[in-house]
Formats: sequence, structure tokens, C-alpha cells
Amino acid sequence: MQTITTEPQFAAAAALAEVNAQAVQQQSAAMAAASAAQEYANFKRELHQAAQHSFATVVEQLRDTIAASASAATISESRAPRPLMLATLADAKLAVAHPTESGANWTSPFTVISESVITVHRAQPSYGYLGRSHSLWYCDAHEEGRFAWYEMAFMRSPFTPGRPNVEPYHAEAASVHSAFLPIMDVYQLAWPVQEIDPFDESETAFIARWISWFAAAAAGTLEHPTSMPEHSTAGTWRKN
Repeated sequence: MQTITTEPQFAAAAALAEVNAQAVQQQSAAMAAASAAQEYANFKRELHQAAQHSFATVVEQLRDTIAASASAATISESRAPRPLMLATLADAKLAVAHPTESGANWTSPFTVISESVITVHRAQPSYGYLGRSHSLWYCDAHEEGRFAWYEMAFMRSPFTPGRPNVEPYHAEAASVHSAFLPIMDVYQLAWPVQEIDPFDESETAFIARWISWFAAAAAGTLEHPTSMPEHSTAGTWRKN
């Protein structure tokens, strides 16, 4: 028996082949995207592990400085969700949170891998003011691909009514992307983006500043900043 192939059959087969080719291309693209996403997730996980190791050095230096300077202070370390380190002196508290993987999915102007918080509170509020808290982010804020711990803090727009009892304050990277974009928003930087060096012994360095604020909180003299931002924040992070 002779099989007769007609032009309509050719056209139908060609159409089916074209649809199949598109499906194969889409499947390949989806597989490539999934593979890339998995690789990126692994990359961020490895960076978070590195962040935890380097953060331990910062906390150790802070803890040792407090212990050496204030024998009456009590210092405890706990597992999450309790603070990684909590120092108490005259009912004032200095706390550092465990670093966690960042929930931010933005990568411009920089990428945030891990986040922590450092907080100092007075024993009692003064005119409603309790203290301050800063964000600590493991990110590449200054140079693309070079990740380190950076300190920063936030404030609300002057046009926003009311004042929080902790200010400047920390924020999760996922919620304050707009603070790093050239737009006016509720969230603004109140403290410049500064890289943390636990071995910098200058009076304005990270360890020295927080020891000073802790001492002021314990003495009952920690007050709301007279103006914010306390220092210029312009140009303290890369733009792309």
C-alpha cells in the first residue's frame, strides 16, 4: 500500500515541530534559571557562613573590652532568638543579635547577605527616649564583590509625625531599599554606611563608640541626638 503525504500534513507537522522547539527552548531556559538560582543560593549560603565567622570576632572584641573596662557589668551569651551577647550595667543594656541570612532580594546598588542589630538602652526613658539601635549588614556596600560587615542606622523623614523612643534605629534590608535610591521616602539614613573594623582603636571606631554610648546609658546621660543625620551620609555607599 502506498502512503500519500499531502501538503496539509506537511504544514501540520511543521507547526507541531515549531511548537515543540519552543517548548524545548522554554524548558531549557527554565532549567538554566533553576540551576543559576541554586548556584546563587549556595553562593549566598557560603557567604553567610563567612559572615558568621567574622562577626564572632567583632562580638568577642566588644565583649572583652566591656569586661576589661567594667567589672560590675554582667555579660551573657545565648542562642537565638535571645541576643548573641547582652551586657548589663546599672540596668542599662547593650545587646547584639545573632546574624541571620538577609531576606532582601535587591542587588542594586549593593547586595546584602547577612544582618544583625546592635542596641543600647537606658535603664529608664528620658523624655520618652530609650536609646538607639543600628543595623549591621554583611554586604558589598563599598566595592562590588568585596563583602564585609557594615554599620548604618535609619530615621524617619522629618515630614513624618511622631518620634520613636529608639532613634536612630535599625531596619531590615528588605524594607529600606528606598533609602539607597535617589528618591524621597519615609526611610532615610541617619548614620553613614561604615565598614566595621574590630581592631581599630581610634576614639570614633565601632567598638569605642558603642562602649561610650553604653557608658552614657549606664550613667543615665544618653540622650536623643541633637540633629540627624549625625554625620553626613552622602557618598558612603556605592551607587552601582
